[in-house]
Amino acid sequence: MSFTPRTELTLVQTALFSDNPGPDAANPVARTNASTGWSATYSPCERFRYLLYRPLAKGARDRGRILWVMMNPSTATEFKNDPTISKCM
Repeated sequence: MSFTPRTELTLVQTALFSDNPGPDAANPVARTNASTGWSATYSPCERFRYLLYRPLAKGARDRGRILWVMMNPSTATEFKNDPTISKCM
């Protein structure tokens, strides 16, 4: 079994990672909890969550990042954690 990485971006990826996604791309919805710094990015219909961000600790932005790639029916939002995210933190 071999793995070939995709080099072209989908419309959703273009919308997420581009400063100017263009009229054909979906516009994701990003929300941030100002009191905790937690944030989440959702699909335009807000049914799917694309990204979930949690700071490691106060001032941790200068220390790097940890990335977890998971696929599960997570219910975490920018305001609350679920058991999976709590375990990761």
